[in-house]
Amino acid sequence: LCEEGREKRNRLWQIEILNELNSILEERRVDELKDLSKNLMHGEWDVDGVRDYVKRVVGLYHDAKRVNAENSDDDDDEREEFTEIVDYLHLISDLVALLPYALLREEILNEVESVVRRCVGEGSE
Repeated sequence: LCEEGREKRNRLWQIEILNELNSILEERRVDELKDLSKNLMHGEWDVDGVRDYVKRVVGLYHDAKRVNAENSDDDDDEREEFTEIVDYLHLISDLVALLPYALLREEILNEVESVVRRCVGEGSE
């Protein structure tokens, strides 16, 4: 029963995270994120594969942010704040934390943490 409850909680948490990601990336990019994740989980992976995965996940964010900026008016009062990259990466980390494969999970989280440190470092200069 405990394991069953944990699985249900994880599924609900995953749905919540994906809904939040959908509001940032929109459905097409979330589908691409899911495909990237499935390919990484079910294929042979290595450190370079993990780096490429995180790079592509970050690319999805930047693509969504660019499209959002192009579609928004120049009126600052009307423009919605777009989610910060670090907040997006924290959502990705929350999603990755639900992966069943400990070694893959750890490698991805380490790479995401590295990207977060670089982003925070760039922002403080």
